[in-house]
Amino acid sequence: MKDQKKIRLGLIGVGNWALFAHVRVLRLLPEYEIVAIYSQRKEAAKAAAKEYGIPHVAESLDALVTDPLVDQVLLLTTSQQHEEGSRGYLRLKSANPADASEIHANMLGDPRDLAALRKGLEIGRELGNSAAMKPFVKRKILPGDVKGEALDNLIRDGAQSMHHVTGTLKMGQDAESVVDSKLRGYGVKKLPIADGSIMPTVTTGNTQAPCVIIGERIAELLAA
Repeated sequence: MKDQKKIRLGLIGVGNWALFAHVRVLRLLPEYEIVAIYSQRKEAAKAAAKEYGIPHVAESLDALVTDPLVDQVLLLTTSQQHEEGSRGYLRLKSANPADASEIHANMLGDPRDLAALRKGLEIGRELGNSAAMKPFVKRKILPGDVKGEALDNLIRDGAQSMHHVTGTLKMGQDAESVVDSKLRGYGVKKLPIADGSIMPTVTTGNTQAPCVIIGERIAELLAA
């Protein structure tokens, strides 16, 4: 690769977590150099550029496409899963509250999660290979034509968590529940809990609106 000129990429991305995931993987490919990045979420693009040393953040899509330093523009797509089967755990290491807890995310611990992400990548690849997209496609970078175990390894290398983390103090009545229907912690007096941690499952939409509703509910309970 020392004698071969690198292909200078301009990236088009969406949310900040997706940008970070894609850039982290693309930087491992020696034939490419990321020279510019664009996202409608400008702060996400700036954060990714700062983290990975990308020299230029384009102000618009047109600016990225017409940038003379960019050889090829790369459209980033992603496969997301909101209702995962894998479950991790948070465990106390000692009776000292100052000691850090043991956190085990157990990502992709359930084989159904890997299968779902694999299907998502396959759908994205089919769209990219479609007749409608053909005039705009010069080459495929990732996942390319890899299948089977190679595709699964690509998913494992590139997967990361999202910003909808909830449910660490699940509300319910089963053995795994921590909070009751009035937002009181089981076995703990005078400790209402009112945030995204009480959601029994991860929401498929943004968590801000449900958290507002939870806050309004605890206000009603405390004022009663």
